[in-house]
Amino acid sequence: MAIFKKSSFAAFPKFFLSLDPISKLVFISLGVTSVSLLGFTSWRILLRLTAPQITIAAGDKQGESYIISDAIAKTIEKHSNIKITVRATGGTQENLGLLQQGKVQLATAQADVVSEDMDVFSNGNNSLKFSPRTVVVLYKDLFQLVVRNPNLKQFIQLEGKIIALPAKGGQYQSFKKIAQYYGLIKENNQSSEVEITGLKGSFYVSPQ
Repeated sequence: MAIFKKSSFAAFPKFFLSLDPISKLVFISLGVTSVSLLGFTSWRILLRLTAPQITIAAGDKQGESYIISDAIAKTIEKHSNIKITVRATGGTQENLGLLQQGKVQLATAQADVVSEDMDVFSNGNNSLKFSPRTVVVLYKDLFQLVVRNPNLKQFIQLEGKIIALPAKGGQYQSFKKIAQYYGLIKENNQSSEVEITGLKGSFYVSPQ
């Protein structure tokens, strides 16, 4: 069997030279096509095995940040070999914490929430604050405060009222900053002129 194979291989040059030009062109074309197909297949397999893996902390699944992040992930995966996982979270604070811990590579965050106010520290050292870097602005977000009483037309009039707000995430941090500006919440958080439902465990109730 080995002698037969060796003889066949040795006879191939003579066989190739005896062919007419068209047959030679066909053999050469088939050879080039086979090598190219093998190279392309190997390249695709290599790209799949070495594809970058990215995880995005994107907030609640029903929120704009998650929906936009998921759309971006699908578009990138469609046009590249990058594999993206969109992770549902509790909001900006958790996102920044996951980013600081190295559990995600990207995180969505409310732009007006400064990391210094999120108690996110580097390597467990409270003297080192974690400073995330903005990559892109996904959308402009407006802070809306809805009331039932038509006589409440100014923020300062919320004094003594109950605010339906979770005591976590970017929404709470934004509201707290505004409330501190108007003196409704002290900077040390030890006294407040408004009642925030999230601080008592009930996130959302009908505000007064």
